[in-house]
Amino acid sequence: MNAITRLLTALAFVGSLFLSVACSDDSVDEQTSDSSACIITSAVLGGVPCLAHTIASDGSDSIYEAVLTGANYPLSIDQTNNRIFLQDSLPAGCDISRMTFATFTYQGSSITIRSLATAADTTFNMTDSTDCTLPRLITVNASDGSQRNYTLELTVHKQTGDEMNWQRIGSDENIAALENHKLLTAGDQLYLFGRKANGSVLFISSDKGLNWEPHTIDADIKERTVTLFKNTFYAIRTDGRIASSADGITWSETDGTGLNLLVAGSGGLFCVGVDGFWSSPNGLYWQQDDAETGGESPKTELCGTVLPSRAHSGYEEVLVCGLNVAGNAPAIWRRTIDLSGAYTFPWNFFSAESTSYPVLSSCSMITYDGAALLAGLDTDGTLPGLYTSRDQGRTWLTSEIEAPSISAATSLAVCADEEANVYLVCGGTGEVWRGKLARLGWKTIQKEYYRSPLNIDR
Repeated sequence: MNAITRLLTALAFVGSLFLSVACSDDSVDEQTSDSSACIITSAVLGGVPCLAHTIASDGSDSIYEAVLTGANYPLSIDQTNNRIFLQDSLPAGCDISRMTFATFTYQGSSITIRSLATAADTTFNMTDSTDCTLPRLITVNASDGSQRNYTLELTVHKQTGDEMNWQRIGSDENIAALENHKLLTAGDQLYLFGRKANGSVLFISSDKGLNWEPHTIDADIKERTVTLFKNTFYAIRTDGRIASSADGITWSETDGTGLNLLVAGSGGLFCVGVDGFWSSPNGLYWQQDDAETGGESPKTELCGTVLPSRAHSGYEEVLVCGLNVAGNAPAIWRRTIDLSGAYTFPWNFFSAESTSYPVLSSCSMITYDGAALLAGLDTDGTLPGLYTSRDQGRTWLTSEIEAPSISAATSLAVCADEEANVYLVCGGTGEVWRGKLARLGWKTIQKEYYRSPLNIDR
């Protein structure tokens, strides 16, 4: 008889649990495990209202309201500091004054939110419109009377992320007198190589382009060929020999001859030579590379960069661009480098008809935001735009990255530092410009939190 009584008691208890769940407020996913439980375990945004821009067929710009999927913008819960926050801010234009939630899971007897108007705590309903323009206090109440307060904070980007913020940070008359200059970054310093009437010179800036210290170079180099490889500068001398330098000032001759371009990547140094393409794994020993037949090698306005491969993380793409001997058509070559050394690929040629590469002067090329970025001048000394290519040299667009207003320049050099700052230095005017793509300057925040392991004496 006692066994039957115990069984009936257990069934009644289970039934009461089902009843309590059935009677709970279904606006929030409530999970009560014990009388002292008061914790938020997950939260997912509902639809996010956001203003979006579109361009009509007639070119006019219009604005309309879209609803973004909240699950695409994950929330993190920091249980140590009782914070609920976005892993990344919502896009610019989002309206967080009327937010809803698709999921809001907690353990406890009830959950409330503090009013912005009255400071009173009211029942929190995840499908109600919630004003999140200010941090909100959410409280989970346990059955035993204990509480836990969380701060809910949503943020919105002030920029779309694709703005290029340019500053004209100075003008230097010594830089204005330079010709054929090349700009590089090494560590936290900028190195500007150029030519004056008395030969090659070097200017070094340690304050992001504000001030420049002049130095005399002890070698007669082709300044626009200077590149940095494994903390050593390499350049082609005016006699065609390749030289190296640890500081950019004192140079020594190495093996190999070149024409007027050097490109450095993880896989080595690459050179456009008089009789084709050459490469070196260490800057000391050079070998001629195989190349596709029938293509004209670039002869003028040479520039190049090394890009991450779209095919394999263990590959790099070396891109070499320039103009033909007449200076009126592009000559573009690309070579895939297997960083493991297992495979060797030849240089491939892009015909002029297969690329939209522009005809410019004083060209410089870098890798920026995963793409090739090209800067060059029109015949009147203006900067027509900054060209980017995300398909390794075939398509070139000026619509991705805004360019500063530059005119009356006689030459141009560009580089980017480790903080994603882009620098433009102009011969003729001596102007120095610095800019950064907005989203590359956004901070990375912690997204995952783990309980610290217990220190147990063994």
